[in-house]
Amino acid sequence: MSKRDIINELLSRTTKVEHVPINDVFCSPSSTWSSKKVSYHGPKTQCPHCNYVCRDDIYQSHLNSHTAKITDYLYLGSEANARNRKELTSRANIRFVLNAAAECDNYSPDLFVNGETYLKLPLYDDADAEMR
Repeated sequence: MSKRDIINELLSRTTKVEHVPINDVFCSPSSTWSSKKVSYHGPKTQCPHCNYVCRDDIYQSHLNSHTAKITDYLYLGSEANARNRKELTSRANIRFVLNAAAECDNYSPDLFVNGETYLKLPLYDDADAEMR
């Protein structure tokens, strides 16, 4: 008996394998796989920025997903923040955007007066990058 045959024999005795068509698992809204909900019973905290009630174990990560206030008029954000129209307008009340990332597209320039308050500087995260 080959090594593979031995492994298959052991697995067949100890493991129950159920063959399910992939479309039934991932596409059916009534499938047991997609309809199971896992409850979290640990501590939760409400985010002061968006009022989302978040599990404590991921709270810091959630906070990091928001724009970071540097001063009363200056915020630092990521590409995800730039795509989030609600974050830009109602939560942070952003009025001017400086997109200084070459790899980041301009998101929502229509929110800013005829694009005049939306500036793109295609810089790379490099000490030798020149600002022109």
